[in-house]
Amino acid sequence: MSTPREAPILQLGLSAYDLSMANFLALARAADAAGVDSLWLGEHVFHPREYTSVHPGSAKKQHHSGPVVQERTHLLDPLTALSAAAVVTERIRLATGILVLPLRDPLLVSRALATLDEISGGRIVLGVGAGWLEEEFQALGIEFGDRGRRLREAVTVIRSCLGGGFVEHHGKVFDFDALQVVEEPVHVPLIMGGNSDVALKRAASVGDGWFSSGSLSQDEAVALRRRVLDLLDERGRDETSFEMVVRPDRSDADGVVSCVEAGYRHVVVWADQVWSASDPAEVQVERLRDALGTMRERAR
Repeated sequence: MSTPREAPILQLGLSAYDLSMANFLALARAADAAGVDSLWLGEHVFHPREYTSVHPGSAKKQHHSGPVVQERTHLLDPLTALSAAAVVTERIRLATGILVLPLRDPLLVSRALATLDEISGGRIVLGVGAGWLEEEFQALGIEFGDRGRRLREAVTVIRSCLGGGFVEHHGKVFDFDALQVVEEPVHVPLIMGGNSDVALKRAASVGDGWFSSGSLSQDEAVALRRRVLDLLDERGRDETSFEMVVRPDRSDADGVVSCVEAGYRHVVVWADQVWSASDPAEVQVERLRDALGTMRERAR
């Protein structure tokens, strides 16, 4: 009889943004072969020629310098890109990090997730947030100030639709009679992004986990984790069934260790710090393996 495998003490993921589709697929293949646990793809729908919205983390130095969305930023649709990544990988978890859910109809997202679940063999994670780029909402005809309510209600719709069988919903934002997206339940973990107290309360109330926004210092990581734990406790939820994913402000072993010391067990680092699209595939894989090995060894 085989011995059950123990869950890894530390899960290491990669955060991708501003990559061409070819480079994203090369990263996915290399990460899968190197033993990376998760791959997260951030998004924006387009680059407004002019915008005045400010990213919540812009007050501090971030990994991507300058405006988050620029004319030369290469943007990908995350659900489409992850679908392609699922085909060329075998074991890595594939996550949206973060999908701006209020911009989308949750029925269409539910259908896409059910399809992605089939393609990936159950490896999809849905990371969602309220969004911050007001000009995106304006162009799509969606009220920016209503994004929080749209997000919460969209989460309810997606959970119902993926629960299997016929469902109906009559809310303040979305309204439909009985319909069926999937016959049998489809489980897609739903991770809520954002560092504001509103976002943390939302994650603790309706999420399967929480993903930090921007890149956190150790002090920030400690404070936010403590706040999430307090919110879970207030709601009678068990932290062991709630996944907290953090992205440190350093994409090296020191950054990972600082998060582990803060109590995190799922740390995501920026992909371009440990992987290079210009190198041959075998070099990419070996570099990732070496980086992961160092991080895991230091974090013990």
